[in-house]
Amino acid sequence: MRLSLSVLLLNLAATQLALAQQRPAQAEIQYIDASHAKPGSLVEVKWAQWWGQSAQTWQLIQNGSQVCGGRLTHTATTSSVEQKASCSVYLHAGENQFLARLCNENTANSTLESCSESKPYKVTLPTYTVSQAKPWNPSAIYSAGDQVVDNGVVYQAKYWVQYSKPGANDAWIAIANQNLSQTKSKISDWKHAATAAYSVLFDDYCAWANDAGLAIGESELRKRGLIGSFGVIAGFCGEQHWPELSRHITRGHEVFNHSWDHGHPLDANWASRKWGGNELEIKQSTEKISNMLGGYTAHLFGFPFDAAADDQLSYLKSFPNYLGTRAPNYWQTNGVNEKNFSDPFRVRFQVYANADQTSENPASLSNLLSTALSQQGWAVRVFHSVHDS
Repeated sequence: MRLSLSVLLLNLAATQLALAQQRPAQAEIQYIDASHAKPGSLVEVKWAQWWGQSAQTWQLIQNGSQVCGGRLTHTATTSSVEQKASCSVYLHAGENQFLARLCNENTANSTLESCSESKPYKVTLPTYTVSQAKPWNPSAIYSAGDQVVDNGVVYQAKYWVQYSKPGANDAWIAIANQNLSQTKSKISDWKHAATAAYSVLFDDYCAWANDAGLAIGESELRKRGLIGSFGVIAGFCGEQHWPELSRHITRGHEVFNHSWDHGHPLDANWASRKWGGNELEIKQSTEKISNMLGGYTAHLFGFPFDAAADDQLSYLKSFPNYLGTRAPNYWQTNGVNEKNFSDPFRVRFQVYANADQTSENPASLSNLLSTALSQQGWAVRVFHSVHDS
């Protein structure tokens, strides 16, 4: 019995030593310039691991929740090289504590034994009380930092605004809720306690033919203080596309993966290519986006033609960074997502077409938004271009 126990303890010690040797070196969060930040400000958070055992995945944790992450280059011959990444995050009122977590293997299955965490980095912004805010006046002019109360929610203006109802767009950020007592808390269904959600997606980025229209679309979003997401056909991108996408990201936009070359997933060519299939269309395109955009992590995949077989969906789900995809067979899944939708890999959406923009058509922009508001759900609109042919 003593011998067996000794062997068990030795095996346990060896296992713990092996895990400790695999644990990545500790990252360091770099200086965050929040000198002029207000609640709702977008800041860039950077981390770096200067030397030591490298990692395969990373996460940025803000107040206990992951806000971004991705995969890192890791090979047996480059186990002690510099690693770094960054992402843009919104600051909240009060304390914002950031941790950079580096892990081995699949982040979703990693344990603390295979991960390391940076020292906490804190950014503290002023908190506001409702006594500082007055009821919203639709005809009043508000400047950045001004606060109002509307329907019991305290909002702060992000920039100059007039007529715009708090919560209706990105001009206002919710910073407090009078409707909640000190003894209970609530998680809003949608960001900033909005009634409903609406996402703008642009497909076929890097398809060349629609470059001008996509630039117009981004410009129009920026004029309104809105953000969108751009679907990248990674294998088609030219030298001018990647810097342009980087600029979009710094403005708060997002990027999603729209495959390597827009091949039809249900066509035999997707699976029969000796060097293609899922490895090319999903894995290689994911790596290309990350490599060309400074470690950027795409969280959404848009299958070309919005079609996919079960094995392709399963392969996509094996990547921890992907949180969802638009529903295959979109003609069967038009409409608005319920606020408690069950399957993030079958997100309902509506493709924009000029012919649909009549008052009686449910697919028109105004009707889609009205439906989202009445159902308190999530409308996803897919565009391919703006104001061109």
